Amino acid sequence: MLNMNFQTLIVTAVALVITVVLHELAHGYMALAFGDDTAKNMGRLTLNPLAHLNPMGMLSLIVFRFGWANPVPVNFSRLRPRRLGLILVSIAGIGVNLILGFLSAICFVLANYYSGNKILIDLFTMLMIYNVSFAIFNILPLPPLDGSKLVVSFFPYKFQNLFYKYEKYLYILLLILVFTRTINRFISPIIMSIISSFLNIATRIIR
Repeated sequence: MLNMNFQTLIVTAVALVITVVLHELAHGYMALAFGDDTAKNMGRLTLNPLAHLNPMGMLSLIVFRFGWANPVPVNFSRLRPRRLGLILVSIAGIGVNLILGFLSAICFVLANYYSGNKILIDLFTMLMIYNVSFAIFNILPLPPLDGSKLVVSFFPYKFQNLFYKYEKYLYILLLILVFTRTINRFISPIIMSIISSFLNIATRIIR
């Protein structure tokens, strides 16, 4: 039992790190592609998980299967073109997580059909769950989640600057909605539906 608990802990940690780090790197590299090297200069374009993990967000990921990381710093005024850059930077992490979730579904089906290795099956299961959950949760229009940046990208610039000035004060609202499980009741059916669709598609591809 102790061995199984330790194994589960390691698999969960690996899945969390992959999910969070690649999500944040996607934001940083997309910003760099549009002319903002802030994340690069601050050492955030790294595979080191300590540069990205947020303790409260990780706790939420472990308990609720969705959460957040320390946002990659982006100087939106340096993005060229600014509006398109802001939109693509906002959705980059979400897109990467959905791609990883789908690839994990394919690997999960392959592991079940041709390997049967429990560690691999558990790893791809966790990767699939965490990546889809991270993507759907982060698309919500609540600071500091990516969805809020995406919505604000369509606002006039003066309102964007006002939003970024005060967004930290809305962080408490996110914590309340998470730890009262209000968000969980709303997005869990969506997450499960996407995972089910990924598995169905993956199964048809493999067969």
